[in-house]
Amino acid sequence: MEGFAVFPRRAGGLPLLDVVGELDIATAPELTDAVATALVGAASDGVPLVLDLTRCTFLDSSGSRAVGMAARQGAGAGVRVVLVSPRSVSAVRRVVEHVGLAAVMAVHDDLDAALAGEAASR
Repeated sequence: MEGFAVFPRRAGGLPLLDVVGELDIATAPELTDAVATALVGAASDGVPLVLDLTRCTFLDSSGSRAVGMAARQGAGAGVRVVLVSPRSVSAVRRVVEHVGLAAVMAVHDDLDAALAGEAASR
């Protein structure tokens, strides 16, 4: 989908998926595929996976379901999946809060907080 991408990278020694653009019914499968690939590496390394929605501009129910499924798939693979969802991206953060993603994964305001939280839990 034009304007949407998932960029895999590492931050603080952890695998990270940087989600850019609108995460919706048309793009959620791309995130799901990226998560499946990233979980293999995270499980192999024995580290958490970070999903970063800082550059995500829109999140609908299909997108939030994909994010929630990432946490469930991670749990099945023995990988903790954490979410970065800044309050400054209010349209996305409202959906994250409304659907209760914090019940299935840690939600952080920024990447530094996520990395610090994961370092403290290791």
